[in-house]
Amino acid sequence: EPKATIELGRALGADTRVLAALDTFKLRDTIYASVTTEHAAPGAQLIATWTHESGATVKVDTGAVAAINEFHISKKSAWPAGSYTVTLTSNGKTLGSRSFTVRK
Repeated sequence: EPKATIELGRALGADTRVLAALDTFKLRDTIYASVTTEHAAPGAQLIATWTHESGATVKVDTGAVAAINEFHISKKSAWPAGSYTVTLTSNGKTLGSRSFTVRK
């Protein structure tokens, strides 16, 4: 069964992993997701869907499954405070999700 392990942070290292795992961010942060997949078909499409607690979709990213995938969201203005979730899917199946908070 394919699954994804998701770490969130403000910055990535050379190995595409987050430097410090966080679950709370500031209004103007760029938010990175470092995704490690297990048992996913190599070259399969990996989809990261970022959503706000209001139900609004912030961004949808796609990439081929790799050892470690990187996805991120950034905004010129401030993020609305609240709860967000990033969900990873592949071939129509949810591999994992991670919730985080943006606050002042």
